[in-house]
Amino acid sequence: MIVVDASVIVAMCLDETELLGSDDTFESLAEQSLLVPAHWHAEVGNALVTNVRRGRLAADRLAFAIGNLTVLTVTTQPPPRTEEIESIIASAIKSGLTFYDELYVHLAESSRNPLFSFDKAMRAAALKRRVSILPA
Repeated sequence: MIVVDASVIVAMCLDETELLGSDDTFESLAEQSLLVPAHWHAEVGNALVTNVRRGRLAADRLAFAIGNLTVLTVTTQPPPRTEEIESIIASAIKSGLTFYDELYVHLAESSRNPLFSFDKAMRAAALKRRVSILPA
C-alpha cells in the first residue's frame, strides 16, 4: 500500500510523463493499493477543474483523465478525529506544511506506508520522520 498525494494523481490524469518518468509509473500505480486522506478526492477534483480553466486540460480530454482514476484502487481514510486535530496542527506548524499536506505525511507515518509525492516540502518532512518516500 502507498500513500499518494493529489499531485501524483493529477500528473497521471494529465499524462505528465516528464514528472512521472515513464508510462511504467502509471502502470505501477494502477497495480498498487493506494491510501489517501479524506480531502484527496476534493483536491484531485479541484485540480482537474483548475487545469481545464487554465487550458492545460482540454474539456474533451477530461473524460480520459477521469477514466485514469477508475483504474486505481483507492482506500480513503476518514477525516481526523477532533482529538487528533491539535497534534496534526502542531506537526504542520513544526514542518512548515499546510494542514492538508501534513495529513498525507501523518497518514504515511501512522500507517507505516511509503509516501508518493512530488512536493519537496512534503518529501523533506517525511524523510525527517523516517517515512519512506517515492519516487526514491
